[in-house]
Parts: sequence; C-alpha cells; structure tokens
Amino acid sequence: LFTFQNGINNSKTDFFLMGNSIFKNLSEKPLCIGFYNPTKGILSDLFGVVDKLDGLLSDSICSTLQLFTSLARRLKQENNALLWTHVGHSEGGMIAQTLLTMLQHDPKYADTRQYFKEHLITLTYGAVLPIPKKYVLKTMNTYSIEDNATWPRVQKLLQNHEEGPNKYQIQLIDPTQNRAAEKVARAGASSPISLQSIAEPFLYYMKGGDHGFQNQTYQIALHDNIKNLRDKEHIYEYGK
Repeated sequence: LFTFQNGINNSKTDFFLMGNSIFKNLSEKPLCIGFYNPTKGILSDLFGVVDKLDGLLSDSICSTLQLFTSLARRLKQENNALLWTHVGHSEGGMIAQTLLTMLQHDPKYADTRQYFKEHLITLTYGAVLPIPKKYVLKTMNTYSIEDNATWPRVQKLLQNHEEGPNKYQIQLIDPTQNRAAEKVARAGASSPISLQSIAEPFLYYMKGGDHGFQNQTYQIALHDNIKNLRDKEHIYEYGK
C-alpha cells in the first residue's frame, strides 16, 4: 500500500500530478491512495502552517489522523504482514509527523503505535517537520540544500535538539549536481540575455527555492528512495 499527501497551495491538478509522479515509479502497481490537503490560497495556507506549528489541531490533521488509524486497524485485520509506505511533501510531511506524535501520548492508541512501528514506512520531501525514526518502521526525510521554504528551519531544529541527528533520518541533496549535468548538455547552445533570465534567480528564491515536489531534485530522490525500498528492503515480499 502507498499513500501520499500534498503540501500548501496545491490545486487538485497539482495533487493529481503528485500522485502520478509517485505511481509511475511503482511498476508493481500496488494500491495507491491520496489524502488531498486542500488549499485556501497561499497566504491563508502559510498562516495555517504557523498555527499548526503552534499546536492548532486543524481539520487536515484530524481527518488524516482518522484515515491513518482506520487504515491501520483494517490492514491489521486483513493482512498483518503488509507494509504501508506514506509519501508527504511540505505541510503533508508535517501533518504525518504531528499525528504520529499525537498517537504517542494517547493510551488508547497503543496497538496503533505498535502497528506503525512494525509496518509504516515514511518518505517525506521538504517536510515542515521531519518524522522521527522511532515512530515508524523506516523513514527518510529528504531536503534540498536550496529548499528555502523548509530546510533552514529544519536545520536549526537539528542543531538545537538535544538528540540532534540521532532522532531523524535526513537525506540532504545538493541540486547543483543535477544542474551541472544540464549545463554540460546545453554547453553548445547560446541564448541572448533576457529579462526573464535576469528575473529567474529572484523568482526561484521567492517561490521557496528548490521546494517544489515536481522539481527535479525531489523527483530524482523519490525515484531512488522507492527503488531502494524495492531492491534493498524488498517491501513487495511482505504480505504475500
């Protein structure tokens, strides 16, 4: 089973593209379910993220919590050997982190907590908050060093937290390596300087830098992470 959830300011078209980019990496065609995190516009979404960081239990957190716990109960009954992989981008990663943290403090979810530790794999990309290793079977929190929207805050979290890197599994990627290959491919072509070429670096920064899920950095990481789960973790050998 694969599930996924989007970040802020994503239309339903963006959500479809996210799901499609995940599904195209799943040659085995497992069940893939999306939890749409609706947008209210960029400013409202940004304020919503701040509220969630301050502890507000939003509709998106509560509804996703219900989905996670209901799925866990059903999967445990139907096929307790099956592994579940959840992909979260930006706020979608924070929603998963928040609900998993909530489960740690509620005695009635003791069985669900144990189920996630034995069956849930999380892959996050540019998550507002990374998911701790101890909450799940396996986790990978991926960040681009040019992700200006989330990486600076997470970097401070890792530096200030008493457990630091031992608490989280972080994959840090330098996107300049990918762009270097593109430059080599375009080396023979020359183009005149335009207003667009001058404005691109500014717009790139204003949009959060290398934060988009459809950006090359996170798409390559997604492909590699899923391939690793298949080839090294052998996730499809479970539940048969």
